[in-house]
Amino acid sequence: MKEYPVFVPHGEDRIAGVVTVPDEEPRGLVILMAGIGAPRSHRYQIWTRAARRLADRGIASVRWDYRGIGDSTGEIRDWRFGDPSVRSEAETVARFAMRATGLDRFVAAGNCLGSYLSLELAGAMPECAGAVCIRLPLLEPRRGKLRHRARGWKLGSAVRSNRAIRKLLQPFFGKKRRVRGTLQQSFARALDRGRLLFIYSAEDYTYRQAVKDKLDRLGRSVPPRLRERYELRILPEGRLKGFESLPIQELVIGSVVEWADGRFPATAPAGLEGRAAHGGR
Repeated sequence: MKEYPVFVPHGEDRIAGVVTVPDEEPRGLVILMAGIGAPRSHRYQIWTRAARRLADRGIASVRWDYRGIGDSTGEIRDWRFGDPSVRSEAETVARFAMRATGLDRFVAAGNCLGSYLSLELAGAMPECAGAVCIRLPLLEPRRGKLRHRARGWKLGSAVRSNRAIRKLLQPFFGKKRRVRGTLQQSFARALDRGRLLFIYSAEDYTYRQAVKDKLDRLGRSVPPRLRERYELRILPEGRLKGFESLPIQELVIGSVVEWADGRFPATAPAGLEGRAAHGGR
């Protein structure tokens, strides 16, 4: 296994990442994406560990920092789900990684914001063979409920007095709970050309009855021929939020590696070493 630190040009900024490749020619590629505010290795280094296990299976990967996070340049302007500027970062990294590894297909995998981006890539890029979506934020929150809860926060006065924080939280105020706007379209498009794995935990608040109902509706929204390409996996114990326990970390890593392993054939094109070492040129 080898690892190559990279800085991917993206407009005026540079997106920092690490491309991990097996010793042999890779037969597949996985784009690993973190949740909001997390660095490229994610919490407890789970993406670093996943990348190395993928390499043991002959699969390359790239883990990367969003602009304004970790070693990437730029500023965090907005963390809105569905923000096209964030998706463009993911697309830039995916295309770079394909050039660097000499592959023309990839799988996307992510947690929270990264899961939303994974689904968007699967729906938008023909090169994406599928996506693993961990704790996908399926529903927009009840903004009124969040406002009510915010009144009781110890930091509530700081939120009210800080214009920047108020602007960041504004998308969460005053709207009814519903499936996020473009999610259903991405879901259908992704299944039309590949497979999807959604992962939740039975003990996590993101997997409640309203989410179960929406997942059922999503599954029924696509033609029967596509439903078999969609898998919902509920981890039996432990909370996914924060990946607090070692058992839940192992379940997540194992699920990503095992599922990605099944997406790629046993052979791959030649020519990795030179391209990866020279940044994909």
